[in-house]
Amino acid sequence: MEANHPLHILMVEDVPSDAELAELELRNSGFQFTSVRVDTKERFLKALEEFQPHLIISDYAMPEFDGMQALMLALEHNAKVPFIVLTGSMNEETAVACMKAGATDYVIKDHLARLPFAVREALEKKAAENAFVESEKRYRLIVETAREGVWSMDGEYRTTFVNKSMAYMLGYEPDEMMGRRVDSFMFPEDLKDHSEQMEARALGQDSVYERRFLCKNGEALWTIVSACPLHDEQGNFAGSFAMFTDITERKQAEEALQESEKRYRTIMEQAADAVFIHDEAGRILDVNWKACQSLGYSREELLSISIRDIDPEAIQTGKQELWDKVLAGEQFTFESSQMRKDGGSIPVEVTLGKVNLPLAPAVLGIVRDITDRKQAKDALRESEQRFMDVLYSSQDAVLLIDGEHFVDCNEATARMLGYSNRNEFLKTHPSELSPPTQPDGRNSFEKANEMMRIASEMGFHQFEWEHRRANGEDFPVEVSLTSIVLRGKNVIHCMWREITERKRNEELLKQTLENLRKAVNATIQVMVSAVEVRDPYTAGHQRRVTDLAYAIGRILNLTEHEIEGLRMAGLIHDIGKLYVPAEILSKPGRLSDIEFELVKTHTKAGYDILKDVDFPWFVADFVLQHHEKLDGSGYPQGLKNGQIRLEAKILTVADIVEAMASHRPYRPSLGIDAALEEIEKNKGILYDPDAVDACVRLFRKKGFRFE
Repeated sequence: MEANHPLHILMVEDVPSDAELAELELRNSGFQFTSVRVDTKERFLKALEEFQPHLIISDYAMPEFDGMQALMLALEHNAKVPFIVLTGSMNEETAVACMKAGATDYVIKDHLARLPFAVREALEKKAAENAFVESEKRYRLIVETAREGVWSMDGEYRTTFVNKSMAYMLGYEPDEMMGRRVDSFMFPEDLKDHSEQMEARALGQDSVYERRFLCKNGEALWTIVSACPLHDEQGNFAGSFAMFTDITERKQAEEALQESEKRYRTIMEQAADAVFIHDEAGRILDVNWKACQSLGYSREELLSISIRDIDPEAIQTGKQELWDKVLAGEQFTFESSQMRKDGGSIPVEVTLGKVNLPLAPAVLGIVRDITDRKQAKDALRESEQRFMDVLYSSQDAVLLIDGEHFVDCNEATARMLGYSNRNEFLKTHPSELSPPTQPDGRNSFEKANEMMRIASEMGFHQFEWEHRRANGEDFPVEVSLTSIVLRGKNVIHCMWREITERKRNEELLKQTLENLRKAVNATIQVMVSAVEVRDPYTAGHQRRVTDLAYAIGRILNLTEHEIEGLRMAGLIHDIGKLYVPAEILSKPGRLSDIEFELVKTHTKAGYDILKDVDFPWFVADFVLQHHEKLDGSGYPQGLKNGQIRLEAKILTVADIVEAMASHRPYRPSLGIDAALEEIEKNKGILYDPDAVDACVRLFRKKGFRFE
């Protein structure tokens, strides 16, 4: 021990003189130490805590405390502290038991001269163990803090060790990788090469190579692997040890470069325009196939000539000065012409820019054949003239608008608005041609701007408008706005068609339809009254069923049209009872089987009454099916879920709830709670689940009540 840390020896001995002899022997051998003697368990435990011994020397047999007990307690406290048994006599069996139990050594008191050697050996062994532990710690520290990955595997290539760097490269925790085969971290297409590398390890060969691994997140990790084989004490192959350096970024950069080169060639060869690259002297360095096709040269022929050979204007118009500006970083677009191999010329649009090549910057020229564009411009001018001719001759009011100003119009526009001619009309502002507000109450000027915006965004917009003539008379028109390009400018093509007569006819039709609706409702009400006169006990039943069905339809988001059909069917769903004898309908007792079968005919009878009525809904079907059940147990047809119309399923739920909640000749009201319990119990079995949920919600959360 160091001078400032003297050796602490704990003597476990009940005979003080024996302890003193042992200490004297040690001091005579040059040991410097501090000692404490104990002879009981309690004092021994206290000394372990307070004295912190570096070495324990214990008698084996004592009256109150023996050496084996002390050994067990010492091992529990700190197994690294050397423990030497010092005893007067010990047979071989007891000595072996002590050593197996964990004692470092044993010494017979009659051979006390051996004690210094046993102590020195025990301390040296402890020092060696401590040095090994420290060495192991340093090794672990180096491995765990290294940026490189460290991976060790056994002869079956199962992971026996992996440092954090390696695990983190792959997106794992080290514990997740332990025991897994190394090939489980590889892409299937790399397994053949991996197998060859493992064969090289088994043959004792070291290798340095690149390897791709499959990360936990599915991405690829590229590494440089430096691998060597591991051997056991007999020299047999026992596994492999490897260091891994992450080169993913380098690989990605290489792949990006390759991809860039590929894209460059792809862009060059697939470009719709001709592409030329030439140096500052005009020598052509590279071209694409389109350049060859446009000019009729082969690639080799173009690479052997100058840009001046295909652009004779290059010398005459100072293109050299232009190239110098391009190489300085400027960019230009202009129209020119190029000479074909056959002597013909083609009009082109040229865009020049700078491109950096490995040896020197060069001029990149993108050349577009504009023969079609030239022809299209001529055709466009002719088309625009024809368009204006049609505009002026049209019998409909046609005008062109640019923002808040009229660009042009025909004479029909002036006549419609009450102006003497088109020139007088064009002097007006659009805001003068409408009343302050439109029939919907919106400001005319603001709404007009919105209509123009929609036409500009959508390309076309049609709507109705209230215009005002020069004499102050307002009249309706149908407006069609189309966004067009005229002479290179976006304008709105506007067509007005007066619809005064159409509006008058629409109003007459609307009034006729309203009268017809009233007549139909009146007829329906007569039917309802007829049923209720014959069946006074169910008076109001159809109306209450209708109210509930209507509310259910609202919750189920039926359209207004569907809800109106549901309402119509609900009011007359029992019309077929006109064919059931009145005495059966009002019978106070339970119906016989025959009587009940007669009552069940009312759905088919109602269908027969209504089937030829030209309703805009399937009212006859709704009436026929309103006693059908999802499981096929209903009547008259025994239909199942997919065969029953939704409106009929809603009427079924409403009819059941109203019937159970109302008084009948053969029983008093069962109450709304019982009715709701019935439909909930059979939801999805007899009754439509959505209709049931909506009905329950109406009563329990919306406060619905029968009136």
